[in-house]
Amino acid sequence: MIVQGSRIIAAGSGVATPTGATVIDLGDVTLMPGLIDAHTHLLQNYDPKIGGDDPNMILTVATMSAAKRALLGAKMGREDLEAGITTVRDLGNSGYNGDVALRDAINAGWVVGPRIRASTRALSAAGGQFGPLQADAQRLIDQEYVVISGVEEARRAVRQAFYDGADVIKVIVNTGTRGVSLEEMKTIVEEATRVNRPVAAHAIGDVATRIAAEAGVSSIKHAYTVPDDVLRMMAKKRIFLVPVRRLHRRTGRSDEGHRRSGARRDLRHEEWIDREAVAGSPTRGSRTHRVSSSASRSSPCRHRLRR
Repeated sequence: MIVQGSRIIAAGSGVATPTGATVIDLGDVTLMPGLIDAHTHLLQNYDPKIGGDDPNMILTVATMSAAKRALLGAKMGREDLEAGITTVRDLGNSGYNGDVALRDAINAGWVVGPRIRASTRALSAAGGQFGPLQADAQRLIDQEYVVISGVEEARRAVRQAFYDGADVIKVIVNTGTRGVSLEEMKTIVEEATRVNRPVAAHAIGDVATRIAAEAGVSSIKHAYTVPDDVLRMMAKKRIFLVPVRRLHRRTGRSDEGHRRSGARRDLRHEEWIDREAVAGSPTRGSRTHRVSSSASRSSPCRHRLRR
């Protein structure tokens, strides 16, 4: 593999070593490209002792300042990079544009972390992903979500997200009985497509996944239950499915099993579902050198667990 400056320019067994290049022999290891985590929330980290989504989300938003969440994001971003994840798509739950600030800080070299595709606050129906809140506490919702009702509010929210620095639009299509309509979703996709930006849809179940697919989103997250005809529609429209499955050390069950049993979630981080292409992918470093490997076996793959 040939690295020039900060980029891989060639890879393969037949690549010749450039004259004057520094050769680094990695020995008996497997050299992998940078991994892409397509669904992260770097500015949020759950404590399983507290419980599941609702209590942890309320605790995060009500007790952590924007500055503290940004520092948490810097820590978690560095952990991702050191684990081999060089790009993440951070999909909301980062307060008022905290993901954009972290992305820009990494790009400016202020902190070390992966490349970030940021979404700013997710668009949602009333309440976002919060559970029941008293009237005075409902002001917390606006810190995490942009609540829309009607196509014009949906259009305005997308335009504001791009003004705030979003690379991708995140939509919570449904939470319980609350949901975004097909007309609203179509408007969101239309506005994002107009400026060549993707839409990532959190959708679970028949109605929500169908709305997301019919609207033509770029990807659908979770989809723990999704009809076969919706999957066929997704394949025809080239809509990616990001299943976002988690491992649970206490029970060994999946998310769906945990919801059915009422057991609390232990882990927050999603599986790695994609990898960057080797040739042309940015890397760290500044020298031109050839990396050679005589690997005869693969290094063990370790899935990082966060609590």
